[in-house]
Amino acid sequence: MLHVTDILAAVGVRRFAGFLTAEDLGWYLNRGKMIHKATELYDGGVLDLATLDDRIKGFVGGWMHFRAEVPSRMLAIEEDVSHARLGYCGRLDRIIKAPSVCRWPCVLDIKTNEADIGTRLQLSGYKLALGRKAKQYGRMAVELREDGTYKLTVYYNDREDAAAWIAAVSLASWMNANGYKIERERT
Repeated sequence: MLHVTDILAAVGVRRFAGFLTAEDLGWYLNRGKMIHKATELYDGGVLDLATLDDRIKGFVGGWMHFRAEVPSRMLAIEEDVSHARLGYCGRLDRIIKAPSVCRWPCVLDIKTNEADIGTRLQLSGYKLALGRKAKQYGRMAVELREDGTYKLTVYYNDREDAAAWIAAVSLASWMNANGYKIERERT
């Protein structure tokens, strides 16, 4: 089964800066994992701020500001999802109910860089994997910044994004079946 992030990479909408060394890329991927874990612990009420690596404190502060400024309820945190018919899986960051910004629950992705066009597709993939229960769900991304700020983006136009996601899955599956080696993200 293909992973959501691998599909995005295979079809060219998830790229890392070409000037990054393998070591730097490893650091940034690991940093993202640390930030995701810290936000998960925060949402679970068990984050010990004193244990945070100084290099991620600002990003986690951005998440804390988002949670304080956008009244919300977490419906799912770090949930594994899959779509058996289309043959992909992934791990969504959150399902959130935040009536002040979206009238439906939203599939939310936490970004430690820019929420680009791939984010829209990624969120469509997670939403489709949730099946019928998510038909009315919205999608949003929260970009966390090193200075403790955040940027929230809510995505609409879901039919076009969902169609583009299905096309990406189809292309990546075809590539995989025809000998193109789709690399797993490693850190």
